[in-house]
Amino acid sequence: MERNIITQAIVLHSRRDGVNNNNLTILSLDLGIITVRAFGSKTSKKAPKAFRFQEGQFFIYFNPTNKQYILKDVNLISSHDLISTEFSKILSASLMSEIILKTYNDNLAFTYNLFTKCLDLLEDNSINEDIIIIQFILRIIKDHGFIEDLLHCPSCDKIYTNDEIIYFSDSLTVPSCKNCSNSSNMVLPPKARKYLNLSLSVSVEEAIAIKLFDSTASRIKAYVIKWMIKIIGHPLKSLNIYN
Repeated sequence: MERNIITQAIVLHSRRDGVNNNNLTILSLDLGIITVRAFGSKTSKKAPKAFRFQEGQFFIYFNPTNKQYILKDVNLISSHDLISTEFSKILSASLMSEIILKTYNDNLAFTYNLFTKCLDLLEDNSINEDIIIIQFILRIIKDHGFIEDLLHCPSCDKIYTNDEIIYFSDSLTVPSCKNCSNSSNMVLPPKARKYLNLSLSVSVEEAIAIKLFDSTASRIKAYVIKWMIKIIGHPLKSLNIYN
């Protein structure tokens, strides 16, 4: 591996390391998810710095002796500073970041572009944050092969009627008809199913433009979050303060 690396990346997580340093978990378009140590970033004005959710061109030194990545410099592409101005936006970004860390696969470009796009959308105060979370989670679920559409039951192949309420199959980790369901706390009404199904066939921007009542968006968000938790197999830490 080259010792001097230049890569486009975004910071998923930052953790203090001692008094002076930070350990940054970044999603790199070239290296995937790695930890980069930023020496002196807590106390020195001249030390290279990067903060959560910032996107940039990262200049990194790889130490082959201890297999450590060291941050040398960053050229910012997007600071996403507006996210830090509202607690709810911080929590939404943190939830997306945690989901990436717990569902990471080799589809780097897709995950990277989706995350940065959703962070950009979070900075738009005219957009309901719940809808951004819905679109992010739904597309991660689709990318991992759990769903293609919501037109039929994946267990028995029954075609859903227009007014049919669907439920959830824990054994398949997907929405299902009532007869194939074994999860009583996950219910998806017809209009919510129609919205999610339409979302699967259009871009994030087109899906965001679809009008939803805030109460409907909140219920759909709760459904897809529960779905993601079932896929991961354990709770999401960010939800302890998210809701």
